[in-house]
Amino acid sequence: MSDEVEKAKERCVEIASAQTNRSRCKECSCLGPIEKGELRVTVPMFAQGRTISAHFHPACFFGGLSVETVARGNAGACKHTKRKFEKGDFRVRISSGNAKFGLGMEAAKLLLSPVLQAVGKRRADIAGMGEMDAEMRAAFIGETASVKTTSTTPKEKPDVPAVKTTSKPKATTGTPKSKAPTSATTSTKKPATKVSGKALPSAAKATPSKKGVKKTA
Repeated sequence: MSDEVEKAKERCVEIASAQTNRSRCKECSCLGPIEKGELRVTVPMFAQGRTISAHFHPACFFGGLSVETVARGNAGACKHTKRKFEKGDFRVRISSGNAKFGLGMEAAKLLLSPVLQAVGKRRADIAGMGEMDAEMRAAFIGETASVKTTSTTPKEKPDVPAVKTTSKPKATTGTPKSKAPTSATTSTKKPATKVSGKALPSAAKATPSKKGVKKTA
């Protein structure tokens, strides 16, 4: 809530219980009595050359509410904060009986909440809300403005039946290298030589035996 809304000395829209049976609703289509103890909405109204306090049934007062976007500059000021409206501003119009004035967004939130509660209505139920800009509407009724987002998720492709492919052997270029045959390491054994009863002559000279050797004197 802005400071200028909170610092306003007098509230231009008040709701309270009627203290007597003498009050009458100033809505032209009603003009009925407001019984003692009944809730009544009190707003300033110009009548008979002066400003008076006019009383309304809450439902009658709600029927005179509407919202709009200010179409031009120099379009008056908020009745509560006295801040001038500029082109493009949000404004709530009060038009009940001869009470006609405007409220800015923050002032309307503060002053109209008790009235809406009394009649069981919401801000979104005020006339003209359907034609308001999405951002202004969201700011006033307290909802998040919907933003269109473009999805970056790629679309799923339709399932395509898998095609079986026969893989061809790769062609080899050049003369294939021949592998060296693995040679089995087999040991060739020479056939054993049969030896007869006679001893083979030895290549080395045999040492003469001591027998048969004559000693010389």
